[in-house]
Amino acid sequence: MAPLETIYDESLNKSADSIDDKKWSKLFPRIVSDPDRSSNFMTRAIYVAFSAVLRNRNILGQEYFTKNYITEKLKCMTLCFRNLRSNQIAQLLRNAGDATKDGFLKEVSLVITNNEGDLEAIEVFSMKFIYFENGGVVARLSTDKNGQEDPHFAKLAQLVYEGGDSVRDQMVTIVRSVQFLCTKVLEPLPEEFTANFRLEYTNDAPSNFRIDGFEDSSTFYTLPDDIQSATIGHLRPGCHAANMECWSMLMSD
Repeated sequence: MAPLETIYDESLNKSADSIDDKKWSKLFPRIVSDPDRSSNFMTRAIYVAFSAVLRNRNILGQEYFTKNYITEKLKCMTLCFRNLRSNQIAQLLRNAGDATKDGFLKEVSLVITNNEGDLEAIEVFSMKFIYFENGGVVARLSTDKNGQEDPHFAKLAQLVYEGGDSVRDQMVTIVRSVQFLCTKVLEPLPEEFTANFRLEYTNDAPSNFRIDGFEDSSTFYTLPDDIQSATIGHLRPGCHAANMECWSMLMSD
């Protein structure tokens, strides 16, 4: 797989549905309609979106990030590969993104708790995924432990792929929404907290399937009854859909 930051060679692809932005192509594929590039886009979207959360929520300091661009006009900070710790986190997110190729990743969440090992979260940034078959028309929906379809995923399945430019705009919306939410809406995190990434797999994942680096994240999370939520945005490349949300006990009314 290509590195997270790369310039793609799209010369062999004859599709006219191409995103024309030189800055974009350093992070994302210009074409996001076919299965491979749709999955590659999702991997990089995970990396960029959660980099924005880690930086704007002040979970990691400036030294863990490097300046990048989503488009010619939109700057962002992404996890730096030259810093050992941030490189490890970036590779962890890439491993999670790789699972979108086989349709095994249902949710990746940055879970913030008061203490290490807590099940109940004080804040969660979550990205949930569904997968489209038959040319991106029919979606595979995961069910919960009781065999019921999650209404959230059913709504996500109604999203329609509207071209590369639309996907670019959706990515811009997510980054800007994260920046606004973290700097203008959420109150600062407490002095002592724990943050880690947790995963949930789809029904299609083998029972023994684990993503490298997440072997110890078998405990997912619960949310307090009085927690508030905000929708950050959605993504709909050719063969995937994702929705990003935030739940927080520190959200201003």
